[in-house]
Amino acid sequence: MRPLILERDNCKCFVCGADEIIMDRVWRGKVVYYSSLHIHHIDENPRNNRAENLLTLCQQCHISHHKGDGRRSPEFAEYALRASRSMTSRWKAITTSLRDRYSPTTAS
Repeated sequence: MRPLILERDNCKCFVCGADEIIMDRVWRGKVVYYSSLHIHHIDENPRNNRAENLLTLCQQCHISHHKGDGRRSPEFAEYALRASRSMTSRWKAITTSLRDRYSPTTAS
């Protein structure tokens, strides 16, 4: 779902609008690449990977959100629902397929 949510959100942080930066680090002797953008679970449930529950945040905004007062921002859910509803049929088919394929492996 990560690449699809990044595409839906134009590879930008929802809060501050920061663009994605790909960084590399050496880990266990190998170069690994990672993104400055995180995919946040709006309902704080890592098993709920529906597009309507996912939102792109930069590392700083993600940390700030989790260190805040613990309340969920209503703007997060409103945006994710609106953006997900406007997805193309091809995009919806991909997200549904991924959810169906991987839900059994992530469900409790």
